Amino acid sequence: MSSHWSERLLIYNPYKCHLFKCRNRSIIVRDDTRKYEVLPLHAKIGIGENLATSGYLDIKVNGYEPEYEDRTWVPIIPGYTIFTKVHNSFVQLSIEKNIDNTLIFYWADYGGDETFANIQYSSRKPDFFASLIARLPGEGRISIPDLLGFNDKNNVEFLRSIINAKFPTIFKDFKKNYSAINKGITLKQSCKRKGIAILDDITLSSNSTSNIMSGLTVSREGLLMDGLSVQALAVQFFEIKDELYRVKKQLKIEKDKNLQNNHEEEDIDENQNLDYMIDEAISKE
Repeated sequence: MSSHWSERLLIYNPYKCHLFKCRNRSIIVRDDTRKYEVLPLHAKIGIGENLATSGYLDIKVNGYEPEYEDRTWVPIIPGYTIFTKVHNSFVQLSIEKNIDNTLIFYWADYGGDETFANIQYSSRKPDFFASLIARLPGEGRISIPDLLGFNDKNNVEFLRSIINAKFPTIFKDFKKNYSAINKGITLKQSCKRKGIAILDDITLSSNSTSNIMSGLTVSREGLLMDGLSVQALAVQFFEIKDELYRVKKQLKIEKDKNLQNNHEEEDIDENQNLDYMIDEAISKE
């Protein structure tokens, strides 16, 4: 009986290849012959609009203690390469870097060649393997994190250890600063939804390229601002929001205090009435 394709890869380089099985029962062989490289973008954890520039995925990892809620940060590191089989195709997925230190994603489709010798098609794009998913035949949704083995506890621990070697406190710091980081993530998501809603309003209300909303000119192209200006706007937004919360809280305290005073006055009136009734009853005896 011929050996399994994964066993042949392990025999080829037993010290640099590692096999693990995913929750969807697929088999993945991780190839550690390439050098792993931690980039400047890995110095900060956060969700980016583009995974080519964010460096981390926040996903569920079975058996791994989450950073927040039920999510764990999984590093996306250049040098990471896996071989696996999807439907009837043997594929290779590799994470690489561009000259500007952003991420780019290479994949190769070997078709039915389980020796991984003859490439039928390959691509290198900053699309987090979306082009591979579009190419693969077969039914059912394919999860890219599953395909990469990012839901395997031991594999995630291995990747995080590479980050920890250069940034020893990064994951601990994230837990400590989670509230602030999550506020930024929530703001980005909220702004994106609001931007879509504004665009819909412009489209429905007028055919012109611009409009006025809340005294501000808005357009389909959006408002052009540099990063520092956006940051200043976000800080100002939360300062106003915190001040409104403080005022509302103070108003509630004053309201509760007034209600308490009213209750005390009512109690005093009731006591005075009771004293009067007692005096009346005594005087009649």
